[in-house]
Amino acid sequence: MGVIKSIFRYIIYLMIINIIILVIFAFSFNSLFYPDIYTKSFEKNNIYEYFDKTLEKASIKQTIIMPEEGIRGLINDKIDKVLSYVRSDSDELDLAVKLNKDAILSSVEKNIKSIQKCVKGASPIKDNKIICRPPEMTSKEFMNYLFKKNIIEEPEILKNDTIDLKELIDKDNNLSQLRKAYSFYKTGKYAVLAILLFLVFILFLLYLDSFEGFIKSLKIILVVSGAIGITIGYSMTAIASKQINNIAEQEPNLEPVFKSLAIDIIKGLSDKIFYISAFVFIIGITLIILSFIVSIILKFRKPSEEKKKIRKIENKEKTKSKDKRNKKSMKKLKPD
Repeated sequence: MGVIKSIFRYIIYLMIINIIILVIFAFSFNSLFYPDIYTKSFEKNNIYEYFDKTLEKASIKQTIIMPEEGIRGLINDKIDKVLSYVRSDSDELDLAVKLNKDAILSSVEKNIKSIQKCVKGASPIKDNKIICRPPEMTSKEFMNYLFKKNIIEEPEILKNDTIDLKELIDKDNNLSQLRKAYSFYKTGKYAVLAILLFLVFILFLLYLDSFEGFIKSLKIILVVSGAIGITIGYSMTAIASKQINNIAEQEPNLEPVFKSLAIDIIKGLSDKIFYISAFVFIIGITLIILSFIVSIILKFRKPSEEKKKIRKIENKEKTKSKDKRNKKSMKKLKPD
């Protein structure tokens, strides 16, 4: 019976260690569903500046009404709304961006202004193609004329005050699928935690006859699982970086800034795993230190307790001998 109990205890040890590592991973991955890990990586890798320059170069920046924080505020707002939708904190995916219609029309007008003016008597339009710009018309008047005659199509985006990035970001309905996956992940995260607590309770029952043995087992489990988590967290960035570099080599058009961004996000995740594992490890070490201190205190207390017992016995003996002497003296005093 004792052998079976010991084997069962070791099985529970291994199960708890694995479950603790799962719990560490589950709660670490939760950070991927909140903006902080992304905004820090964006800041570190100058992603805001990259998008700012790209939009400026493509003449798109001036067509968007930016928030007070500029491109940084716009990107952070959309990240927050996407992740909020994935977490089911919001039911609507609002990715609308306000458009600056005047800037868009000004861009079209600028292109029309670059068209050379017509010579006297020349027709500006031939076979629905623009040949030249009438000298008697301003570039704005000619632009409106072209829109009216459907020579050029009025930009679709001018029909609304906003443009919805949802069609671009969630074209294949991936965010809705990710939303469902997060729901399962959230349930699984707390289910794993419940299993861990149940196994710890089973371990406690196996050590009902020795609470000291339960604490000893628990601190070893925490130290081992924490050490494994620390090792994984420490090595994860190096392994992921190697994989990302291999992918980057196969994709020559991939901007280096996105490669470093991906590595930095993985590093943020591995740091989270490392810190939670370190916390578990420290709890285990703390229990070991406390157990050691308690054992020393008990060792010092034992001699004093033994001395008290000896004193009690001595006092009893003294009392007995005193009583005997008193009885003898009483007998002597008693007349025949």
